Amino acid sequence: MKYLKPTCLLFFLFGFCSVHANIHLSNTNVGEVLIFPLYTVANDHNTLISVSNTTQDFKAIKIRFREGQNAHNVLIFNVYLNPYDTWSAALVLDGEVPQLISNTADNSCAPFLSQPQVFLPFEVQQMEGADTPLPEIQERMQTGIVEIYDMGQIDPFPNLFDQVGFSCDAVQAAWLPGGVWDTDPSDLLTSPKGGLKAELMIVDVKNGYSFAQQATPFNGFYPDDAQPHTQPGDVEPNLASATNTSLMIHNGEVFRTQWPTGFEAVSASIMASNVASDYIIDNGIDAFPEFVYSLPTKSFYIENGALAPFNTTFDSNAGAYCMLRNRYPFVYDRDGQSTEFLFPRKTGPLNTLAASGEATPPYRLTPVPPAPSRLCRSTNFATLNAEVTSNYQDSLLSPFQSDQFYVSIITSGTLFIDMGDMFTERGVDADTQTQHRYTGLPVIGFTFQRFTNANAQPGLLATYAIRQDNTVARTVERVDP
Repeated sequence: MKYLKPTCLLFFLFGFCSVHANIHLSNTNVGEVLIFPLYTVANDHNTLISVSNTTQDFKAIKIRFREGQNAHNVLIFNVYLNPYDTWSAALVLDGEVPQLISNTADNSCAPFLSQPQVFLPFEVQQMEGADTPLPEIQERMQTGIVEIYDMGQIDPFPNLFDQVGFSCDAVQAAWLPGGVWDTDPSDLLTSPKGGLKAELMIVDVKNGYSFAQQATPFNGFYPDDAQPHTQPGDVEPNLASATNTSLMIHNGEVFRTQWPTGFEAVSASIMASNVASDYIIDNGIDAFPEFVYSLPTKSFYIENGALAPFNTTFDSNAGAYCMLRNRYPFVYDRDGQSTEFLFPRKTGPLNTLAASGEATPPYRLTPVPPAPSRLCRSTNFATLNAEVTSNYQDSLLSPFQSDQFYVSIITSGTLFIDMGDMFTERGVDADTQTQHRYTGLPVIGFTFQRFTNANAQPGLLATYAIRQDNTVARTVERVDP
């Protein structure tokens, strides 16, 4: 007998669900697959990560780090967790290259993972050409996305265990020629059931602040009876391994949408038609906001041309498909008043800009280097500059120049990015085949906000940081035939 998952059971009671896999966002902090929008080792930051098994099962999981430019894999490995076990590690910069240092006191097993383990440039070189300069790849690897996959439960098998749980030597031997998983990785495993939890914290030891991130958790991720256990370093499972049916409740209506691919079903779960981010940029408390927008599925859309909603032309200057090139964010102050659109800052004398129509009131443009096009990368960063403050600086979290926007006198407010002119109609109702339209882009992220107190106590400089999740709007509708 096939049992309904708890979330699906609730829908089934109202006649909205089937027993087949439907990918959806978990309503708890645990899931089958977890995505973090950012890791970073740039500008003196370290990243601490831990993954916990909240179940009584022995689990196989895969952890993947993808660089921030085009989301190529730079480190993939397996971890084997005992019941209620936690694996943890620190990500630091070794010269110009990120390296992962596992917690040596942890009994979790990560076969073939070196201690420490440096990030590897090989997939970037394979996908983009061996002549890609190594310093450029090393810089790109300093920021990116983290993905964690449940690959299934492992049946008790004496040869894999010792008195404290998994034997790492035995697990590693299982992948060697003649080992139990060398010929059949699905042997001894059952399909994933979820129950993974993860924490990620970014720390700046030099300046004395840290902030935690929230993972985006998915349940119902895999097709029915999936056996996704693969060898360490294998590129699967990935976001394209998902079932091709997504499940979403929007405005009280259930949308069960069937897509041509699994990664589009993942995208449907995180599609945002606009993103709102609160901010403070103020001299008195040296407040500095930075916005992070990650597009974890973008690379799959542009592998063979650009599929909707990434149906844009390739920008040869940026070397990427850049989104939102003709749309500008806007801002509301704390009283709900919006005084201006936010134009990217332009280079040139003010009179020249005025003659071109780019500096008409109430817009004011500062003669500084131009910002790059927005959302060109898989992991994107944006900062603000205000007329009445002097504490402007570029990205703290990234080694790259961020997108930059001028906010005039609004030093405290909400930044909106509208993605309402992008949509996809590649999905259909899984039962009636009626076309569905999803508006926006598949984006996850947050606002990083740093504050400095120059006189916390006499002679004491204190720095604080917080993370605020972005608020997103979803727009899903049925398209009449």
